[in-house]
Amino acid sequence: MGTASLAAGSTIPVLDQLWPGTTFVSVAPSTGVSGVSCNATTSPLACSVTLATALAAGTEATNGAKFTITIVASLTAPQDAFTNYVSVAGTETPPTPGQTCLIEQCASVGTRLAYPGMQMTKTGPATVVAGSTITYTIRLGNNGTDSILNGDVVLVNDKLPLGDTFVSAAPVAGVADPVPCNASQTGLVTCSVKLTADLVNGTAPADGPAFNITATVDPLYVGDSTNYASIAPDGVSTPPTPGPPLCLGPNCGSTTVAVSTGASLELAKSGPATVIAGTSFNYTLSLGNGGTGPLAGGTVVQVVDYLPTGVTYLSEAPGPGVSSVVCTPSGGLVSCSVTLAANLVNETAPADGPEFIITVTAPSTASLTTNYASVPTDGTSTPPTPGPSCVTANCGSANTTATTEPRLVLEKGAPGTAVAGTDVTYSLNLGNLRTGDLPAGTVILLDDQLPAGATYVSSAGVTGVSAVSCTTTQAGLVSCSVTLTGALVAGTSAASERQFSITATAPTASGLTTNYAAVSTNGTATPPVPDASCTGPNCDAAPTNVTAVPLPLVKLNKTGPATIVAGSNVTYSIKLVNQGTAELPAGTVLRVDDQLPTGSAFVSAGTGSGVSSVSFQRKAVVLVTARLYWRCGCGACRFCGPRSHARPILCASMACMAMGECTRRCSKVRVGTFTLSDANSANKGADFSQETGGLFLVPTASNAVVHLTPAMSCGDLAMSSSQN
Repeated sequence: MGTASLAAGSTIPVLDQLWPGTTFVSVAPSTGVSGVSCNATTSPLACSVTLATALAAGTEATNGAKFTITIVASLTAPQDAFTNYVSVAGTETPPTPGQTCLIEQCASVGTRLAYPGMQMTKTGPATVVAGSTITYTIRLGNNGTDSILNGDVVLVNDKLPLGDTFVSAAPVAGVADPVPCNASQTGLVTCSVKLTADLVNGTAPADGPAFNITATVDPLYVGDSTNYASIAPDGVSTPPTPGPPLCLGPNCGSTTVAVSTGASLELAKSGPATVIAGTSFNYTLSLGNGGTGPLAGGTVVQVVDYLPTGVTYLSEAPGPGVSSVVCTPSGGLVSCSVTLAANLVNETAPADGPEFIITVTAPSTASLTTNYASVPTDGTSTPPTPGPSCVTANCGSANTTATTEPRLVLEKGAPGTAVAGTDVTYSLNLGNLRTGDLPAGTVILLDDQLPAGATYVSSAGVTGVSAVSCTTTQAGLVSCSVTLTGALVAGTSAASERQFSITATAPTASGLTTNYAAVSTNGTATPPVPDASCTGPNCDAAPTNVTAVPLPLVKLNKTGPATIVAGSNVTYSIKLVNQGTAELPAGTVLRVDDQLPTGSAFVSAGTGSGVSSVSFQRKAVVLVTARLYWRCGCGACRFCGPRSHARPILCASMACMAMGECTRRCSKVRVGTFTLSDANSANKGADFSQETGGLFLVPTASNAVVHLTPAMSCGDLAMSSSQN
């Protein structure tokens, strides 16, 4: 608004002071300006403006030449407004723009900022089971001065707890489906969330758009777990790293969940059905997992055991799957800390799980006791009170009877080896481990199962037994009634008390055999079945290795020339070998029969390697067929023995046969081969045979061999012979 006009084409200097946090972008001419340029490197911003038309003196600024400067505000913190200052001069240097420049060549304009201010809340369940899935809900709000519009995409970062695994994301309200997310190996999940409605300023997160993130919880973690999330204040920039210390404002959210084990522990307790009063014995406590997740190895599981009245705690010891166990007794309650040696995986039955033992002393009097134990389902919290009211799978019990009645024990002995088919004597010793005596005269019932192929022979008392009576079955089960001479005193072992024996014939087959025996615990009831399944102290077994009788087995190999010249001598070699189980001593005489080919004649025999001498005998073979009778009346049958001797004879006399005096038939016939030189010389040449050594010697020509076979009917004697 000066007194002189500015001609068209004049250049006017302008200074523009940008607000801190704003950045020059561009400049453009407008009304009455043909050109404009600014130096962005200077502060204030120095611009040169060229007039397109003359700017007359007295012209108001609102009606004068115009140009536009574009800036971008990149503020580091939200602000409601900022001010831009400018100054101008005709052709000289303009004054410095700012709050202190109050002359008419200076001007300013304030700008109220319009920006979104993103907010966030994150929620999740209060508790979750390790190894299961968890769903977190993220809700967005806007406390800024501007809206986020429908269709805009905002970026959200979610930092999962260590060990958790991203599964999926899904819209809840005001968010498009799907919700694309990218999960890194570090557990950082970045999601691009597209809005389906304007997120106007002033909207609280509870009323804003929302989406879910689902993850799998670390199966081995137990304790508090915190999930963090973040969004940039403007919604579109890269979100800050979730969690402290970098993200603490309203654009950050978090939720903490208590992670409990996915395991659901189970407990089984076992102990002996009966024990001797006042003696020590073991309870076994086994842990299982019927839950959905494992219990990590190294976890210290809490177990409490409530001992019955009269039962006294002695010690504890780890078993399979347990690295250590420490128990503290307090009265009848024993509290144990059990350290797992490995993961106790889900769906493990107590029978297959880790176990430990508690050793106790039984009551001093006869009684039935019940021991109770319990474990918390999560393994680490306080166990429930053990007792009859605790009936869930994490509680267990065992019944044991302390008794003072007799309890028989049995020990069985047998030789380590036996020869097949020979007699074997088994020893059976009885003892009494209880505190009650078994009086003299008591008849104890005992069953003994002989090995297959063995045959019962006899039984006999040895020590402290007045009588033994046994019966046997075809299956080799020997049932015995054993009468005690004196009382079977309580507390004595089988080795030092009552003994009897059973003798049996060993099987004919060789191999390892086992003899089993069993007696009832009180001695008078029916014994259990004596076999490999009877493993109590009232059952026992004894092995015996049965071997065959050692015998020699002589075999020979004969060789000779492949071709010979008729009428010449031929030499055959015979080699003897022993393939049996017993040797033939030096000096043994072996008999060898050699059948020469038809037309050949024996010349000589000589010794070879390992043979000291050879003797030979030529034989004739006679085939005799006849029927045998007791006695012939013919005088020619003079060599028949008395009828009372039942000595069969051979009716070889034609005269006797013709006279019909050989009238009584023999009751048996024997057939054999005999060397007549072995018979009594007085019988040589006689008409009748006689029975010698179980064989029939038939006198014929000297040194002949006779074969006898029965005839089908009485008739003439048929005889044929051939000489070799």
